[in-house]
Amino acid sequence: MLEQKTRGEDRSETGGRPPSRASTRGGQCTCRSPSRGETRLLVLVALAIGVGSGLGAYRFRWLIGFVHSLLWERGASLVPWAPPATVVIPAVGGALVGPIVYCFAREAKGHGVPEVMLAIAQEGGRIRPRVVFVKALASAICIGSGGSAGREGPIVQIGSALGSALGQALKLSPGLRRTDLAAGAAGGIAANFNAPIGGVVFSLEVLLRDFSARAFSVLVLASVTATVISRALLGNSPAFVVPPYELKSPWELLFYALLGCLAARVAKGFIWLLYRCEDLFDAWSIPEYVKPVVGGLSEGLMVSACRRFSASDTRPWRKPCKGRCPPGCWLRWSWASSWRRRSRSGPAALVACSRRPCSWGRPSAGEPGSSSDG
Repeated sequence: MLEQKTRGEDRSETGGRPPSRASTRGGQCTCRSPSRGETRLLVLVALAIGVGSGLGAYRFRWLIGFVHSLLWERGASLVPWAPPATVVIPAVGGALVGPIVYCFAREAKGHGVPEVMLAIAQEGGRIRPRVVFVKALASAICIGSGGSAGREGPIVQIGSALGSALGQALKLSPGLRRTDLAAGAAGGIAANFNAPIGGVVFSLEVLLRDFSARAFSVLVLASVTATVISRALLGNSPAFVVPPYELKSPWELLFYALLGCLAARVAKGFIWLLYRCEDLFDAWSIPEYVKPVVGGLSEGLMVSACRRFSASDTRPWRKPCKGRCPPGCWLRWSWASSWRRRSRSGPAALVACSRRPCSWGRPSAGEPGSSSDG
């Protein structure tokens, strides 16, 4: 009788459900396994996050292409000479990005991943829903105008904000909101880069740091759903084409180890330089919305100077490569092609270079430094 009474009390404390083993161990641990209702809710939320992340990644990529076409095809055609466009267009992008972030969502400033980690650690998985739209618009303008940025950080914050907004709308607990936030990041990476496994591993290891079966299942479901949506809209081609490789000798592993050490040193130096530049910008007393303009102008001047320097390099010992282009040649050809056909990207110009003979060291027609330029 005493044992039955105790079990009845335990059932009343847990809402009529039998307590889990973790909740009755010594009377101290309050952890319990999720109920069937929570499991079904998590499955539905993960599916919704996956669909939203897939569609969001598709629209984000479309928006980047639209801004790029608007500024570098239509806008650059208004400038009679190419080098001023290289300086002006990134500054125009910065002039648009600064007020958008400053006025509507200042937490959208930054790389994206550190802000998401801060939301998980200190905000209980809360991100304002407006960050989805502000981050997408500001990042698309920055990348489309030629800013030195990529899609990974923005899509992580966009997907995380989407998952967090859904969790807040359903009034989920902080633990479930964190899981939904990480699921949104996984879905965004999976859809944007066609990498479902990479999205799951990134969210588990970098953001959530929770390797439980429940979190893993939610992230996998959201990531796979987002990948299906992305492949239906963008195709099944990988984001980065890796050529086939075959290990010829075990001695190659030694050089790979040296390459890893060199890459680590370069990465450390890049991170140090990036943080120093951020500290320099933060120390300036100019308004926050003006700083992106300064960054765009600085970037445009550096790119224009590098291009002008490479165009003036006409050393006499260089000879025509007869269709087989060395690295310096395809870099110059990709640059010259980007001026003549601004809609073409670097990889497309590289393919064109590999299919036609060219003279290494002699500017092509239309390239800065050639006779057609004056």
